[in-house]
Amino acid sequence: MTRRVGIILILLLLVSSACIKKVDRPTQIDPLQYFPLNVEDIYIYSGTIRTAVTSGKYDNLFTKTYLDSTGDLVCLEDISVDDHGVYLNSRTYAGDSVPEIHFEPPIPIAPWSNLIGDTLHFATWEVRSDSVNSHLRAQLECEILAVESIVTPAGLFENCIKLRMTYRTIDNIARKFFDGERFYWFAPDIGVVKFNSPVEEGELLQATIGSITYPLN
Repeated sequence: MTRRVGIILILLLLVSSACIKKVDRPTQIDPLQYFPLNVEDIYIYSGTIRTAVTSGKYDNLFTKTYLDSTGDLVCLEDISVDDHGVYLNSRTYAGDSVPEIHFEPPIPIAPWSNLIGDTLHFATWEVRSDSVNSHLRAQLECEILAVESIVTPAGLFENCIKLRMTYRTIDNIARKFFDGERFYWFAPDIGVVKFNSPVEEGELLQATIGSITYPLN
């Protein structure tokens, strides 16, 4: 009798689990408002990575090109967009010191909310185009820290979302290219106006976004 009851309970659990539907986390703001992607948008920052240019639109896939202060290529990023957010698909560095890296699934890189304290936990595979095609487990934690005004040489930007992004490679490996804590300030209709990462920091000096040039005259 006990065995029959156990079997019935297992069957009930299987039926109930089959009825559970996956519900996507709703986007509370439009991510593209805080991460505009117009072909030929140009951002110029202080710091090592001086210029960021949006190019290469193909369907919902864009390319961001990053240059240093001398105009030499630093890296390229493939960025995708869907109804839920803006995502980093891959990053390719100039030179051979760092392999091309893909994220499967792509990782979110834009605010999804303007609620202070809202967090997002995301699991991905960091796939490296190295000699062994390394597949590494990684986790990303994002948190909305503040909504505040930021002043840079490009102007005063109000209602900026301050986002903390903490990336961690779970698998034990000697070279960890993304691990660490980063902070970004996203201004509405502009994008990143200030950033602070383990390797550099910068703020927006000037930009051309759509038909608007900053600082405003």
